[in-house]
Amino acid sequence: MLFLLQGNQIRGSIPLGLGNLTKLHSLMLHENELSGEILSQIGNLSSLVTLNLSNNHLVGHIPCEIGHMKHLVALDLSSNDLFGKIPSSIGGLTELTSLYLYGNQLSRQIPRELGYLLNLKDLQLGINTLSGSIPRNLHNLTNLTVLILARNKLSGLIPQKIDYLSNLEYLDLGDNILSGSIPNSIENLTKLTALYIFINQLSGHIPRELGRLVNLVNLDLGTNTLTGSIPNSIGNLTKLTALYIFINQLSGHIPRELGRLVNLVNLDLGTNALTGSIPNSIGNLTKLTALYIFINQLSGHIPRELGCLVNLEQLMLSNNTLTGSIPNSIGNLTKLTSLYLDNNLLSRHIPRELGRLENLEQLMLSNNTLTGFIPNNIGNLTKLIFLYLDNNQLSSQIPRELGYLVNLDSLGLSYNTLTDFIPNNLGNLTELASLYLDNNQLSGHIPQELGYLANLEWLSLRNNALTGPIPNSLGNLTELKRLYFG
Repeated sequence: MLFLLQGNQIRGSIPLGLGNLTKLHSLMLHENELSGEILSQIGNLSSLVTLNLSNNHLVGHIPCEIGHMKHLVALDLSSNDLFGKIPSSIGGLTELTSLYLYGNQLSRQIPRELGYLLNLKDLQLGINTLSGSIPRNLHNLTNLTVLILARNKLSGLIPQKIDYLSNLEYLDLGDNILSGSIPNSIENLTKLTALYIFINQLSGHIPRELGRLVNLVNLDLGTNTLTGSIPNSIGNLTKLTALYIFINQLSGHIPRELGRLVNLVNLDLGTNALTGSIPNSIGNLTKLTALYIFINQLSGHIPRELGCLVNLEQLMLSNNTLTGSIPNSIGNLTKLTSLYLDNNLLSRHIPRELGRLENLEQLMLSNNTLTGFIPNNIGNLTKLIFLYLDNNQLSSQIPRELGYLVNLDSLGLSYNTLTDFIPNNLGNLTELASLYLDNNQLSGHIPQELGYLANLEWLSLRNNALTGPIPNSLGNLTELKRLYFG
């Protein structure tokens, strides 16, 4: 007998009478508006093979009587508001192949009795508040293909015998407080396509043995305290589409071998202590849409080969010690929405080729030693929301074409040597919240048209050579919080 009422808007509690349906094989009440507790009488459904109560508003404890349903193959209580511990009686459901308890408020330790579920293929306990260590005997679950324990409060070490789970394809231990090193034994999980160990307290080196996991598609080791260099063997993982190693304490050079990862879509090495230059081989990664290498200690020139990354949407190289000019080839990256090159030692002119990047929303070039004038074709970038060119050595006039950037929220041109008048058509930028023109050599009157900037909150014009009166129109700027003329 089947009882299928999923995907409706059924409200109220689970009726007590369901406990009388002892011949029921499948009970599917997921994706409704059920509330109240799971009654202990559910344990009377001794013929049940599938129980799905997910995506409701159920509260209270998981009743220990659930362990009476010895024929259960699939148990899904996910995405409710259940709390308390996972009952150890679940360890008696030895025919289970899938157990989903994620997205609740379950706490305390994962019961070691789960190690008896030898037929289990899919175990998902993520998004709870489970604590303690990962039970050692989970390595008995050698049929597991999916293990998700993410977003809990699990501590201790990653079990050394995790390699017993040789059928694992998806392993997510992210967002816990696991410590110690990544065990070398993980190299034996050769079927893995996804490995997530982000946001923990893992230390030590990235084991070079990870390079044997040649089926990996996603690898996320971000936000730990990993040290040492990025192993060259990562270059063997040619199926990778996402590689995240950000916010660690990694040092040494970016290995040239990363240029072999031609299927990469996302590469994030940001916030480490990487040194040396950006390898030219990164230009081979033509499927990349996001490249983050900000907040490191990289030096040398930006390789012109980055201009081959024609699918790139986000390029962030800020907060390094990169030198030389911005390569003209960056103008080939016409899908870019964000370009962050700020806080480096870049010099020479801003290339006119940046005017081709008509999808740009954020252009950050501040805190470099750029010289020359602001190219007037920056006015082509009409999707720009943030434009920061401050703290450089830019000279000449502010181009009138900046008045075409009608979506700008913030414009920073301060601390340069810009001269002549403030263009009156900056009054067209009615979305502006911040306008920084201070510490230049601007002259002439403050244009009345600045009074049209009704959303302006910050206006800084100090330390210039402006003359004439303060225009009355500035009285229209009722959102203004900071005004600097000194």
